[in-house]
Amino acid sequence: MNFKTMDMYKLLESDGMGYFNTHTEWLTIEEAESMRDEHANDFPESDWIIEQHDDEPPNERHYNEDACDGWEDIYPIY
Repeated sequence: MNFKTMDMYKLLESDGMGYFNTHTEWLTIEEAESMRDEHANDFPESDWIIEQHDDEPPNERHYNEDACDGWEDIYPIY
């Protein structure tokens, strides 16, 4: 799927205080409308809106090879 030539959308849910939080990103309009309708039926107390994405999807992830995620990395001899 080529995201650059396709319009992508995101589904947002109301937090009840006037703000909308992203629920799901990188959807086609059909997927977003279907998901909005399904969630509106399941959660009628929330407001759901669809918004077009302004940026492009992330292409790759970068990892820090020198990161320390546990004591084994600090004390490799144990």
